[in-house]
Amino acid sequence: MFDIRLSKGCKTAPDLGDLPDLIPELADKRFYATLFDKNPGFLSLNIPEELARKLVRRLLTARAQAGIIPVRYRDREPIYTVEMAYPIAEKALKELQAKYPDITFGPIKFSPHHSGRVTLGFLSAGKEWVESGLIPGALIVAVDRLDGHIWSEEDYKQMAT
Repeated sequence: MFDIRLSKGCKTAPDLGDLPDLIPELADKRFYATLFDKNPGFLSLNIPEELARKLVRRLLTARAQAGIIPVRYRDREPIYTVEMAYPIAEKALKELQAKYPDITFGPIKFSPHHSGRVTLGFLSAGKEWVESGLIPGALIVAVDRLDGHIWSEEDYKQMAT
């Protein structure tokens, strides 16, 4: 099951179409009003992925900043701290660094910019990449805050709208 996390509410009225029939909370005027809050957070929904994606697309059209998140990340406190996740990230980044023998990598650092409710991000800048203007100019890995696995492309696809 999934929830929606709004980092910024809608700027225009979202076209919810038939969604209130499928997500009863949307029919509640007080709940609907939260869609316009400047910083509303989780909507406290427990809905299937397909419905969550439909709702997020409509909220994005109404100029909200929203994403779907599995409810386990909403309901459970993170287990992994930066200190616990660092050795996991270090191992993964060293494996990635080995694929680029001609790049001089800097130290592995925690990246608040690449971290959030779901993952902790770590990076190692490549000197040659930075000097040539490549963005981000670094290798980046994300460690899951609940179970400590390194996020894959599949993990990111599930969270994308």
